Amino acid sequence: QSYGFRAAAALFWSLGGLLARLVATDAWTTVFWRSVFAALFLLGVTAMQERGATWARIRGLGAAGVGMALCFATASTCFINALAYTTVANALVIQSTSPFIAALLGWGWMGERVRRRSWLAMAAALGGAAVMASHSWGAGSIRGDGLALVTAMAFATAIVIVRQHRHVRMTAAAALANVFSALFALAPA
Repeated sequence: QSYGFRAAAALFWSLGGLLARLVATDAWTTVFWRSVFAALFLLGVTAMQERGATWARIRGLGAAGVGMALCFATASTCFINALAYTTVANALVIQSTSPFIAALLGWGWMGERVRRRSWLAMAAALGGAAVMASHSWGAGSIRGDGLALVTAMAFATAIVIVRQHRHVRMTAAAALANVFSALFALAPA
């Protein structure tokens, strides 16, 4: 069952760039409204999960939950903005470096060992993505590619925080992340 969820998550995640390109608003407006609707949905899910203790759960996230939420908010905001300045292929290939970054952060921050076969699998996946997107390397921009790299770094940091603090309730933290994203985008939108 979890493989089905993972496959569905990968499918829907891969559609993000295409869907963001189809929206007729500027990047900041897209970030704002995307975040508002996601926050409302996730707050509703949290309310159902916590049976009315939504605000207590969000207040109880602690520094790890807030840090993770800030990382997700940064990644989401930078991803949508990266798409305004570079190709979808560049943004996704650069973003696909997040497992490498997470492995390095986990090794440096938590002392985790990364098996050789994991490094090989990550390298093969990254190499395949780079080959698929290689025709668009000259079409991007430094600004867009830089935002995509910040996206990868923020996701990697969030992954390491989650691995270190498994008690953090993901739904509540994701709801808070979208509140942060909406606040980031409020003025520019």
